[in-house]
Amino acid sequence: GRDRAGTALASVDPAPAAGVPLVDAAAVSYVPAADFEDQITDLRGRLDAQPTDARAWGSLALLLIEQARQTIDPTAYAEASEAIGRSLETQPQDNDIGLAARAALLSAQHRFAPALEEANAALRLDPYSLPALAVRVDALTELGRLPAALAAARQLDARQPGLSATTRLAYQAE
Repeated sequence: GRDRAGTALASVDPAPAAGVPLVDAAAVSYVPAADFEDQITDLRGRLDAQPTDARAWGSLALLLIEQARQTIDPTAYAEASEAIGRSLETQPQDNDIGLAARAALLSAQHRFAPALEEANAALRLDPYSLPALAVRVDALTELGRLPAALAAARQLDARQPGLSATTRLAYQAE
């Protein structure tokens, strides 16, 4: 199957610390690599100032996973894994973005069964988690569970219409 594990696009947190927007992951992966670098730099600065910000660690991980996917740079996956660990260590309970990031990393590693489990865990905490919804579609597709994948793609489209959902729906139509 195709590698469709990318899962991040910036949107501004309603209360960003020190003027730095928090990447609250959306399930869209069509951002130029240079924009990812700027967002990653901003998040690193935020985390230097607030190292216990679990959501920022999860957001950083999602951006690093997408950067690795776009640039084919495996070192970003290792850094993403560390950021996921920090996110889940900082907030071990009710951390939907940390779980969604872990799901995205597992999907990028083509470990689709555990990716689906993590995506479902994130969705139990936040049914509108865009990265988890996207990973869920991708994992179900790769696992050959096509009717469930189509239903998941429709759910993603209903919750967040856009390029990510449309791309996944088109892939299901193939």
